Amino acid sequence: MPRARKLCLSLALAAGLATGPASACGYHQPVDVERGILNLVYPDALYVTTAVWQAEQAGHLGGARPAGLAAAQDPFAFHGEARRLERLGERLAQAAPQELSGFSLVLIESMLWTRYTLAYGRALSAVHSDGRGEGDTVVVTHGLVVRALVEGRLDGERALQLGLLRLYGEAEDVARIEMLLTSLRASGS
Repeated sequence: MPRARKLCLSLALAAGLATGPASACGYHQPVDVERGILNLVYPDALYVTTAVWQAEQAGHLGGARPAGLAAAQDPFAFHGEARRLERLGERLAQAAPQELSGFSLVLIESMLWTRYTLAYGRALSAVHSDGRGEGDTVVVTHGLVVRALVEGRLDGERALQLGLLRLYGEAEDVARIEMLLTSLRASGS
């Protein structure tokens, strides 16, 4: 890693530690610093935010955005998001042809991490994990994308094409997770 990048990463991590635990999600504290660190560790991860905005403007997400500030103040928002993440795991497990090594998914807007392990039609998910599991492929996405995938308004292949899902990890593992995600079909496809 180049010296300048190491210095930037060290400063970002120090800033993150100074503001609180880096593993906290947006349902419990502001996440601007954590999002910046995420983008340093996973280059271009913030592009997901722009891709979501573009997909909304083009109508690809089917008007899935909750009503602004009211949604942010919803005391049950975390529980709804956690349930959608569990349902995503269930859909992925049904599509998994065999046992699949774990992968981690982070929602860019809230920095909520979920770790998935899929085995023969069963999904084990740990919503609100402390971050990525060791050796896991990381999927960076947005809650609106998860909602659209779970509700069958968007298929995985289109989400990948639109940049709504970004994957980081070893090439072979990334290819396996991409194949799994492309198996998610929209309703009526």
